[in-house]
Amino acid sequence: MNSKNRIQHWDNKTAEISRLVSIRDLVAHIIMRPGIVIFAIIGLSSLLAISEINKIVSVIIIIVISSTCLLLYIGAGNEIRSFTFCFYVAVIPIFLLFFFQSSNNNNIAKKTSRLLAGRSETAIGRVVSYPPVDNNSNGWSNVTVKLNNGSHISLTGPAEKMRYGAVLEFFADWQLPDVARNPGGYSHAENLASKGIYLCGLLSGKCEVVSVKQNADVFLSNMAWMIRQKLYYAARNILEDGKSRLLTALLVGENKLLDPAQKVIFRRSGLSHLTSVSGTHVASVFIPLNIISNIVSRKRKQSAIIQICVLFLFGTVTGWKTGVMRSVIMLTVLIIIGMRDKNKDTGNILGLTGGLMIFTDYNLIMQVGFWLSFGAASVLALIVNPVSERIQTVFLNRYNKLLPKPVVNSLCAVILLQLVLMPLTTKMSGEVFWLAWLYNIPALLLTTLICTLSVFLIPILTVVNLLSIVSNFNTLKVAAGICDRFAGLVVDLPLELLLKIAYAGSSAKLRTSINSFNCFMFVGVYITLIWLWFKYIKLRHFHYPFISAFCGPCFLSAGLVISCLQFALSPVWTCYFLDVGQGDCLLIHNRFKDRAVLIDTGPEGSGYYDVLPCMTVLGIDSIDLALITHGHSDHVSGAVELMQLGLIESIALPKTDSVTEIILSLDDSSKIIDSAGRNSFVEEDLTKQVVDMANDMNVPIIQLGKGDLIELPDAGIISIISPDQNNQKIDYEKDVNNTSIISTFSWSDCKLLLLADLTEDLECDLMNEWQSANLIKVAHHGSKFTTGEEFINIVNPQHAVISSGKNNYGHPAQEVIDRLVSADSQVWRTDKCGCVIVDLFKERYTVRTYVDINREQESNSADWK
Repeated sequence: MNSKNRIQHWDNKTAEISRLVSIRDLVAHIIMRPGIVIFAIIGLSSLLAISEINKIVSVIIIIVISSTCLLLYIGAGNEIRSFTFCFYVAVIPIFLLFFFQSSNNNNIAKKTSRLLAGRSETAIGRVVSYPPVDNNSNGWSNVTVKLNNGSHISLTGPAEKMRYGAVLEFFADWQLPDVARNPGGYSHAENLASKGIYLCGLLSGKCEVVSVKQNADVFLSNMAWMIRQKLYYAARNILEDGKSRLLTALLVGENKLLDPAQKVIFRRSGLSHLTSVSGTHVASVFIPLNIISNIVSRKRKQSAIIQICVLFLFGTVTGWKTGVMRSVIMLTVLIIIGMRDKNKDTGNILGLTGGLMIFTDYNLIMQVGFWLSFGAASVLALIVNPVSERIQTVFLNRYNKLLPKPVVNSLCAVILLQLVLMPLTTKMSGEVFWLAWLYNIPALLLTTLICTLSVFLIPILTVVNLLSIVSNFNTLKVAAGICDRFAGLVVDLPLELLLKIAYAGSSAKLRTSINSFNCFMFVGVYITLIWLWFKYIKLRHFHYPFISAFCGPCFLSAGLVISCLQFALSPVWTCYFLDVGQGDCLLIHNRFKDRAVLIDTGPEGSGYYDVLPCMTVLGIDSIDLALITHGHSDHVSGAVELMQLGLIESIALPKTDSVTEIILSLDDSSKIIDSAGRNSFVEEDLTKQVVDMANDMNVPIIQLGKGDLIELPDAGIISIISPDQNNQKIDYEKDVNNTSIISTFSWSDCKLLLLADLTEDLECDLMNEWQSANLIKVAHHGSKFTTGEEFINIVNPQHAVISSGKNNYGHPAQEVIDRLVSADSQVWRTDKCGCVIVDLFKERYTVRTYVDINREQESNSADWK
């Protein structure tokens, strides 16, 4: 038997000997589908338009790729099919025109951002997006505005004027969007850049509505926004606030309505796609729609027209989100093909749909949401059925373990979606949750049930409530109330179950941080998956099967080796002085022993938006100890949020009489009195809220005072310097800052002095306690009343970290910075350079920043040219 026959094998599906497959065969398989080719070339044109590549080079690339596809088509078909040949020739100039227009728009947007950044100027533009549906007339909202030069900007201003289609003349302060300032943090600049926006404006002067554009698009869009708003308020009438927000997010994708805790639990459980309306929601609407349309009309053509109209209505109401647009276009094409009894090529339809979407907005190519939607549709349409059939016929039938086909399909769908889309979901969430598929199965069923029930209930409730409003009959009003109550009860239970599933998923521990992966591992995994696909599903062999079989494992092994080396060479301890604005937050992490200590947690929102993302990207499941230096909101608010999510194992508070009294619940009021003689507990001291939350979540509380030591792995030690209950000179009840836990973190020969909100009196009183330190966290955000010359001379720090943000207190004071610089201390400010990271190695330590401070300096010096 020759070599060719040795690699041929029997195909169980066709009952024939499968042929040998070459790369040329695969290329021909793709080239013969114009939809896929259109998608590839339009996507390439978009990437070239957004990139910094020279236009002439880009044009040459587009022409070469398009011509190559044409020649490959001719070669694959062995003949010139006139229609398709002419089609390929005709679209080449269209691709070029699309490239030039997209490139021109992108260049204008970037030039506008360079010219306006750091200035305050008047501009004229039209609102082309919507504020959240819960905005009231007195609130402010953020919208996208298209300026007269064609560029788009993000504008923040009063909600009553930010209506879609309104042409505004406004005076604004212009600035570049914020980049991520902490590990794992949200990058506003990256998010806006994916939409072709490079500039933000904040209204600081006049804002007048010059005119309102009147056309069908504006009318329909405003009507859709009003429908979403009415739906939200209707949901509030029948459900409590949290569930009404969740219901609105599930139905129309208004996930901005979700409170931070809900966003976190859905993201950490791998269910965030449910709160952003997508193809799943379109399918949930299409199922009852198909039943209703078939009941209304038995004729196929009329039923198809009804379905298409309702699909476009749903797309308009939801604002044509990316997933909805893709699903509506695909379903429309499939309905038309089915109506004409044509054979459907799902891959070709997918490619054509993606190409049309990118053609309408070239920035979609840079949006993760687009690729998630497109990738999910590809998996469901092209991969799930072959895999489930193979499992059913080969494995389950062989061992007589038959399962219903829908169950097998569902399991295959959720597992394959997680596996194939892992790079995209990892980029969005910062981690891989290995049990996401398990929680997705019941969550998808509940979401489908909720959407299906809503499709039937909402029209009924709307009609009944309208009749009760226009009619004077009390019977109708009573009936409307009963209907609302009934609808609330029907939808409430599945919403409650969905929230419990999301919370259970967010609490599960089987996660892997994005830092544990590298590109070699991803490449190796997907090469292996492709080989397995042709080996066991498509039953095809390639030339040189040895290479195709071992190429994937080689990449995977290289990735594992690189990850192990990175882990072995990483510092023993890393200290992250997080940028939480005007507040304090220090995360101390040991990767080798997987231990984490949090000293202060920042102001409100820091737990959700700063600490948790950093924990996620570092692979920290929970905080072993949260040390709260004192009860001020800028130090403690994040702890309440983290405890609410179950992410803190224990908490430490200052050892003072007032804090002890709160813990023992001897008195509900705090004895801490500010200098004006007023009780400041309600205004500032949140110690009792922390204690109450700790008791509710069964988090142990310890108290720390002078002389206490916290022993950490690898000989790390936290030593407490203050407060000292035996110290009669300091009135701890006069000022909450006097109760601050002053401590040092020591490891090897490196010492960090952490001063919290140390007061001037306490600094002087502890003068005999101070010792030299390599780095200090400057007291009270750089207040001019602390960090005096005598203190600096004794401690003699090489580095000083100032944690501060926008404030009205003058923090940090220039005189403090001058004193530190005069003492040869290098000053690091979180408001300038983002998170300050201190890496502690065995024989050295390094200090680095997360943000390049030169970027901010350049934006402030930008000028008109």
